[in-house]
Amino acid sequence: MPINHTSKILHLLQERYPTLRPVFDYALSQGLDGQLALVWKPTDIPKPDLDELIGLAQEVAICSISAAAALRQRNALLAESDWTQLPDVPDAVSKRWRAYRKALRDLPGQPGFPAEIVWPDKPE
Repeated sequence: MPINHTSKILHLLQERYPTLRPVFDYALSQGLDGQLALVWKPTDIPKPDLDELIGLAQEVAICSISAAAALRQRNALLAESDWTQLPDVPDAVSKRWRAYRKALRDLPGQPGFPAEIVWPDKPE
């Protein structure tokens, strides 16, 4: 388990158990062998499965990487079409590209982003 997932696991715990306090009610420790252990103090709340939390943290990390890659591609497409918004571009051309560019900027708001992206078609 890479150490950089530790903060993601702690964040997941805070989301799942907002009334519990990190350090006081639970903590993550890492042994000399690199293995993580969840220290869990509440007796009235079942201890979450650490392997499940690790899996969720890895999914969050993959999703973050996918989102970053999608945004890089989107930003490149926006940069390629910057010329369409210059003042000397005819209004008819500028208008067609304006909708495309708005659709690109709205990509992160699509349901399923970044796993499922419907890319807009470039105007001709």
